[in-house]
Amino acid sequence: MNKEFEILSRAVIINGDKVLLANVKGKNWYFLPGGHVEFGETATNALVRELEEETIGSTYSIGEPIGFFENIYGDIESSRHQEYTILFAVNAETPDTIASKEEKLEFKFHNIADLSSLDMRPDFLIKGLTDWYESKTKLLSVEK
Repeated sequence: MNKEFEILSRAVIINGDKVLLANVKGKNWYFLPGGHVEFGETATNALVRELEEETIGSTYSIGEPIGFFENIYGDIESSRHQEYTILFAVNAETPDTIASKEEKLEFKFHNIADLSSLDMRPDFLIKGLTDWYESKTKLLSVEK
């Protein structure tokens, strides 16, 4: 069995009552902006790098970590993909101008109240982001 572990750093960028989500053009599912932490790189530096590589139109300041989650794709016995993600609150200097540098990606703000109507991956982020937005309680989700 081929096993793959990934460490990711993702941004929670809020603009009013909306959160920035990414999606692959032509797909109907969404995820938080960010990406892989490379060996020897801090999660904060990885997030800055990923945002600079993927977006244009704003500058960012990385805030405190607001959550951590583990996600396993497939079942434990045959899973080929497992990820550990650190979430950061991120301030976008000009959130209304965020656009994609990458042809395959789109970025768009979505109402937090409407997240339950989206196919968001991983899906527990729908409730997690809503709860965090309302109470600023840290997100934590680990597979059992």
